[in-house]
Amino acid sequence: MHPLLYNITLIAAFASAAVVAIWILKWKQDWPLLERLVAAPLAGGALLFLAICAGSILQAPFFGWNGARLAQTFALVNGYPLYCPANSGAILDTIYGPVSVLIYLPATLAGSPSTALVMASAISGLLFFAPMAWLVARGGDGSLSRRIMMLAALLCFGFLAGRSAPLSYGAFSVHADAPALGFAGLACVALCLRKREEEWTLLAVSAVCAVLSVWSKQAMLLVPVTLAFCVWRMFGVTSLKRYVLVAGGAGLLLAAIFLLSFGASELFFNMVTVPGRHGWQGNRLTWLWLATQELVSQSLLPLAVIAVLALVRGRAVLASPRWLVFVAVGTLNVPLALLSRVKVGGDVSAFSPALYFWLIGALLLLADTALAEETKEPGVARVAKAVWAVLLIGLLLGTPSRLSGLYRLTKLYRFNQQEAACAILRKNAGQVYFPNNPLAHLMTEKKLYQFSFGVINRRLGGYPVSEGHFRAYLPPNLKAVLFGSLWSPTETLTHEATLSYLPGLTLQGRDQMGWVVYARQQKPQP
Repeated sequence: MHPLLYNITLIAAFASAAVVAIWILKWKQDWPLLERLVAAPLAGGALLFLAICAGSILQAPFFGWNGARLAQTFALVNGYPLYCPANSGAILDTIYGPVSVLIYLPATLAGSPSTALVMASAISGLLFFAPMAWLVARGGDGSLSRRIMMLAALLCFGFLAGRSAPLSYGAFSVHADAPALGFAGLACVALCLRKREEEWTLLAVSAVCAVLSVWSKQAMLLVPVTLAFCVWRMFGVTSLKRYVLVAGGAGLLLAAIFLLSFGASELFFNMVTVPGRHGWQGNRLTWLWLATQELVSQSLLPLAVIAVLALVRGRAVLASPRWLVFVAVGTLNVPLALLSRVKVGGDVSAFSPALYFWLIGALLLLADTALAEETKEPGVARVAKAVWAVLLIGLLLGTPSRLSGLYRLTKLYRFNQQEAACAILRKNAGQVYFPNNPLAHLMTEKKLYQFSFGVINRRLGGYPVSEGHFRAYLPPNLKAVLFGSLWSPTETLTHEATLSYLPGLTLQGRDQMGWVVYARQQKPQP
């Protein structure tokens, strides 16, 4: 699209949203004023939200870890084992459940790494936002007020997630976080939507989604247990028995399929043994305290909303207990979230299993408060609606600056290191090795070689890779090694780990594409 046409389209879209806002404010006088203030920015907010999602998805090819993780799915479709034993196989750092790999299978239909990564990022986004979207579509009595509040909740969730380091990482990265959070969130929503004791469908959906969440990421292990407790409290013992029956059956069936498909010992070694033996980043008490402080600071807004509304409304907050399901799941996820953060390799994204559910729970509680009956809680609903208006408008005002690079991304997203690596490999098949870009080898040569950080993770787990094992899965006529950016252009950890197995290579420098090049010293001609 021509830049002028793009700008005209953008102006027309937001002008239309502004017209809708003016129409609501001026002509819908039969709506209460506060509801009009919340509803007026929804059209513009939806456009901004979709634009931000598009920009985040188009950035996926530029983050090295996305390609490294998507390589696991491509390796599977190319006939390579997903989980390798300790002493054989090309290592890909597959320390999470198979669902986190299988969910990205549609991306393997792509013909280029850029398209594949964009597709995979879009899949992550769909899973991440699916629970809130389902709540908007089905979570209400159909009244106009509830639809307005739920749409506001969805947009606020999207904007707040984009401003949160743990959640923005999980939303659009190719990672186990998106399926783990998405399936767990869907499990919670299914329980919230269930109304009748005899309704089996939503109960079964919740149980199956909870199990899929655990098979996506081990940190979600307590989700089925927490939801079983919620089922007991909300629906009684009979529903609890049914829930346990379905969850247990789904768990056993998936376990049987995965154990037979990937090997019991290999699955246990990669998912339990290796990550379980990762050490802590420092003194245990110190790091636990620091991680707790970090989690609280990242979660201040949802925790403050929940605390204030609980104090103001008292027992009235229990009138619609669906928000409690999310808060309970988030709270029970805290121990494993903290443990994931303090272990070697842990990052701030480890907090997402708690923060994701706390944020949804807080927004649902605020929406329910805005819809509270004035006769029972005078003034509370009006204040909550005013908070919604201020929150939504405030978030929108801070967002337009993020649209400036969207057009540029549509033109440049294919100019990335994954594409460059594929171009080099087409001309030098079997001669060049990209330790940080296994996806390029798989898409160009249909070959899988050692992934640098997979080798590092084995060492951190107490299973260092032998020289013979490492060299068995390298290009046959290796002449040069090119390091791309996995997470930072300045990192050298993957260089050191890889080159320790490849003596005789010397640094040639950094080329114009950013590759750090190592090659064998050429012998002088006699």
